[in-house]
Amino acid sequence: MNLVYSLPIVFIAASALAQTPQSRKQPTVERLCGKLLHTENIPIKGEPNSFTTKTHDLGHVTVSLYPAQEKGMCCDGSPISTTVTGRWGSFEFKPKRVPGGLYWLEIEPEGHKYSILVRYTPKRYSDQLCSQTYWDIDDKGNFSEGTFLTID
Repeated sequence: MNLVYSLPIVFIAASALAQTPQSRKQPTVERLCGKLLHTENIPIKGEPNSFTTKTHDLGHVTVSLYPAQEKGMCCDGSPISTTVTGRWGSFEFKPKRVPGGLYWLEIEPEGHKYSILVRYTPKRYSDQLCSQTYWDIDDKGNFSEGTFLTID
C-alpha cells in the first residue's frame, strides 16, 4: 500500500532565501517546474510556542525566469521567460528555450515579489518529476524548493 503525504516536508535540504548568488547555496534542479505553495503557521490556542501548519496552492500567479549576473541582485532587465501557474499552482518552463546555468525564479502573488536563485542543470531524461517538486513561500517570506515525499 502506498502512502503519499499531501503536505510537503517543509525546509528539505534545498531551502534558500537567496539575495545574491554568493549568499547561500542555491537548489539545483533538472527541470524548471513544480507546484507553487504558501505555508502558514497557525498558533494553537492555549499552547504557547505550538502551531499547526496549513498549506495553500498558489494558482494564477506569474512566475518569471531571469538570468543571474555575477554578483548581481535579482531580476535585472527583462525576464527570459514567463509563465502563469494553473489553478492548483502548477507551472513549467519549456526546456528547449532555457540553457543550463544560474537563474532567478521570481513570483508575484498578491502584489508581493519573492525570488530564489536556482542552478538549472538540464538532462535529456530527468529523474525529477514536476508533480513531486514544490516551491514554497512561508509566513516569513522565505522562498524554498523541495520534494514531496512518497513512502511505500
